[in-house]
Amino acid sequence: MAYRRRSTGSGSRSSSRARLTSSSSGSSRRTSSASSSTALQRRKRRRRKRIKPLPIVIIIIVIIILCASALSKNAMEIFVDDTSIGYVKGNSKKISATDLETTVTSQISQQIGTDIQLNEEIKAKPAHASKKNLVTTDSIISKLKDNVTYKVKAAVLYVDGEEIGVLASEKEANDFLKDFASQYISEDANLKDWEFTKNVEIKEAYVDKDKIVNTDSIRVKFTETRLEPTTYVVQSGDTLSGVASKLGTTYNQMMGDNPNLPKTLYVGQELNILLPTPYISVRTIEETEEVTVIPKETEQQVDNTKSSDYKRIVQQGSDGERKVVTQVTKVNGVFESESVVSDTVTIEPVKDIVVVGNQ
Repeated sequence: MAYRRRSTGSGSRSSSRARLTSSSSGSSRRTSSASSSTALQRRKRRRRKRIKPLPIVIIIIVIIILCASALSKNAMEIFVDDTSIGYVKGNSKKISATDLETTVTSQISQQIGTDIQLNEEIKAKPAHASKKNLVTTDSIISKLKDNVTYKVKAAVLYVDGEEIGVLASEKEANDFLKDFASQYISEDANLKDWEFTKNVEIKEAYVDKDKIVNTDSIRVKFTETRLEPTTYVVQSGDTLSGVASKLGTTYNQMMGDNPNLPKTLYVGQELNILLPTPYISVRTIEETEEVTVIPKETEQQVDNTKSSDYKRIVQQGSDGERKVVTQVTKVNGVFESESVVSDTVTIEPVKDIVVVGNQ
């Protein structure tokens, strides 16, 4: 019986060792499996760490692209002085303020028929604009024409440095001056020259178009009269009424304006006379030609061998001719002075030679 218990005891220890060994083996397998799972998890975490930054980078890049797109200069903003009038797609190489100004100036000039000068400055600056805000170049030019003001090229008339008025063009001004002077120029006169008694100038300038007047208003200013002094040198045969006529006035008018004029005149006397004188006058220089006869002379020769009633023409003479060219100066058609330019004998006279007796 004791033997069985030992035998039983020995078997029990063996069985216990077997269970222990089996338990140890299972534990080892569980430990190994847990270790393997932990390593796998670590690898997954490392993989996630390596993969995770990629979407962030992509997001950052997208944001940068969007910001760059939003801030990019895809257009030119057009200004009149400091007032923005719109956006045009393009850059400074394609669209410049100078080109826009040239086009606007040219189109307005063609439209009104004269050169112009813009009052404002056209500017173009790079800018960003949405598609809905972009307009065509033609559209921006049309807007510019509606938003600019300008001066027009015109002709300014000056008399002795004083501005008299503005006409539309230099041609109109020259035509007016010639027409004004023509009223004092005789058609049949041998006109050598004419001039205004004052310094008249035409200067081109850019002016506001409302300053331009018509020629009638200029004519009114040119013909306004005022009393101005003039000096007249008395010539042979002059009378006060004759002097008044020469000066383009009447005796009563002249004496009324000049009550201290002497009643007696003499050749060479200088008369200082106040005359109603137009604001501007026209001085003409004409030439006259006068052909006069140079009477022939008679030479008498005495023949003492002939009786006193003897007379014979031995040479038939002839009159000569003289051409006198005189330069006559008039102011507003009224005589002012004259001078002899030339006095030429064109045909020499031939004298008569007559023989008479002396017995």
